[in-house]
Amino acid sequence: MNILLCDDDTNFLKEFEKHFTGYDCKIYKYSSLEEAISSPVIFDIAFLDIVFDEGKLVFDIIENLRNKKQGCVIAFVTNHIKYAPEGYEYKAFRYILKNEPEPLIKRRLDDCFREHRRLNMLIRGSYKNEQFAISPKNVYYIEISNHILRFHTTSGVYEMYNSISAFYDDLLSCGFVRCHRSFVVNLGYVHTIRDDAFFVLNSGDKIPLGIRYKANAKEKYFNYTGGSL
Repeated sequence: MNILLCDDDTNFLKEFEKHFTGYDCKIYKYSSLEEAISSPVIFDIAFLDIVFDEGKLVFDIIENLRNKKQGCVIAFVTNHIKYAPEGYEYKAFRYILKNEPEPLIKRRLDDCFREHRRLNMLIRGSYKNEQFAISPKNVYYIEISNHILRFHTTSGVYEMYNSISAFYDDLLSCGFVRCHRSFVVNLGYVHTIRDDAFFVLNSGDKIPLGIRYKANAKEKYFNYTGGSL
């Protein structure tokens, strides 16, 4: 995984790089926007300051980064919080303040790596000679029956022989939760919750909440949406 750090403060770049100890990635540090734009490297995650000494704003290079890789995750590392509204127009995933405590910065980095995984993960399978590759972000929910997994997606239903445990940990990092012995649901598509069921946006399906899974599924849902029990 290729990580871009771009800031005109070279001392800060050296210090910020230390936060990536333990991550499986290669770091590229640039102190000017021109260097970042001219780099031939395709970046997976970019950590960018917003304002540079010459008065330039970093927003101009975001399109360049995403043209190279649509799933590039953008995070701003800055003290210029006043640019947050404009930054979110460019779909920045996270804002990291340079003076934040180390544990909080570490949490933000973890979020960015998870988001990259969510955006770029593919589930590959085959069933009855039909092969497919689908992104978890396009999956409403997964139905489990007699060792067959049915992926209900934005483009239809796909089936495969497998166990949900084969990639369940990856699905958890993409916002999924087990809500029933026979169902795993993408919380990003849940629009209503009742005591006994989730209701899924777009598909309109009702996904049951099993007694064994209900408490955890509800907790994950409210944590995901920022609500409360």
